[in-house]
Amino acid sequence: MRGPVAAGEQSALRRVAIVLAALAGAALALWIGFIALLALVLSLTSDAHIIANLQQASERGTLSHQSYPMSFFGHNDHRFDMYSDCVALGINLGNESDGVLHRIAASPTATHEDGSGPCVEFNAALRSGAVVADQGYLRFWHGYQAYFRVLLSLAPFDVMMRITAMLFFASLVFFAIEIERLFGAWAWAIALVPFFALSDFLTAPMVATHALSLAWAFASASLTPLIIRRVREPERLALPLFAFAAGATYNFLNFLVNPPLAPALIAFFYIAAQDRSTPNKAWRAALYGGLLAALFFAGFFTAWVEKWLTAAAVLGPDALQAELTRIFGKYDATRVRLEVNFLGATRRNLIPAWNPWFFAYILAAGAVACAMLAVLIRKSGSLAERVTAFAAMCSPLVFVVGWVELARAHSAEHSGFVSRSFLLFGIFPLLAVLKLWREGRLTLRRA
Repeated sequence: MRGPVAAGEQSALRRVAIVLAALAGAALALWIGFIALLALVLSLTSDAHIIANLQQASERGTLSHQSYPMSFFGHNDHRFDMYSDCVALGINLGNESDGVLHRIAASPTATHEDGSGPCVEFNAALRSGAVVADQGYLRFWHGYQAYFRVLLSLAPFDVMMRITAMLFFASLVFFAIEIERLFGAWAWAIALVPFFALSDFLTAPMVATHALSLAWAFASASLTPLIIRRVREPERLALPLFAFAAGATYNFLNFLVNPPLAPALIAFFYIAAQDRSTPNKAWRAALYGGLLAALFFAGFFTAWVEKWLTAAAVLGPDALQAELTRIFGKYDATRVRLEVNFLGATRRNLIPAWNPWFFAYILAAGAVACAMLAVLIRKSGSLAERVTAFAAMCSPLVFVVGWVELARAHSAEHSGFVSRSFLLFGIFPLLAVLKLWREGRLTLRRA
């Protein structure tokens, strides 16, 4: 008996080694790809053309002059975060005399984090014609600058924003199609309406940095069931590699905009697509779904480390030390100012002060889901199987809380958009029980 067991263990170790080698190769390839893409875009695009289009947008008023304006839908503060867009639009403008690698590593912007606010400052610089990116912002890749620079070199600012909005809504349509395929007709309404009714998805397309991040979050989550359907034995390599690459790409594009949203959705899609007919099968699906979410975060943090290593190689260790000192100083000041303790950031986002209906929806959705689950169990029995399957599908919610508590000060200060991820606490239970009802009906028809 030991021979087959030893052979099985050896085969499993070989599969793990193949996956780890593939992930290491992907990490290296993405690192090279990120640098090459930014170098190509910075070399081939003209700051003068970009600045001219932004000056026109500033004069016409299509580029916001306020960092946190009020949208037509009543969204303000971090729910209409033009602060991030003004910082992002100023990345690597007016510093063409610096070397390409220096621009990639330092990622300077033309605005300050304090003072009158980046939008006021950026518009004033555009009006005066003195746009110079000289404020280092090396902590992120700022990969969205590739998108901004290409489009703003070819078209006015308002055209870029229209394209961004179309990408955002296209990703939601893709998401809705996959939701309906997996959970049934009208399930898309359960999954998407809360983001529009209780959060800021009516305003989000007006903020390019958020719209791009959210578009990739929903698109990458929607690709998961597609991979499961199209790839043979996707668990062996395709799904782990995809989750890792999706996380790394998200970091490349991201301004710390809802990092837990995509991995939670990826894990949820995977678990819902699996056989959960017994408790063991349900928990195995949950564990693998959790592994995919963990790989997403592994890719996210790997890309982040690669950015810091790039900055260290080009700028030297002193620049990194100064940036770390600034980051931790800002983090500690925010934590003290907001008095954020354990689970304090979670409470601020689960029960946001700006919308009393937010938490009411989550409570109501949970109550409805539990009631439907109780009726289903009463009709068909199988208490352990139903409860375990329901809990397994809701298990990815731990990643939302885990991230928010890991980045506690940031999550508490930016609850206007961090809270988007907490809508999953109402969406997942409803979709999970809907899936169980649908599976129960199919079982009765077969019987």
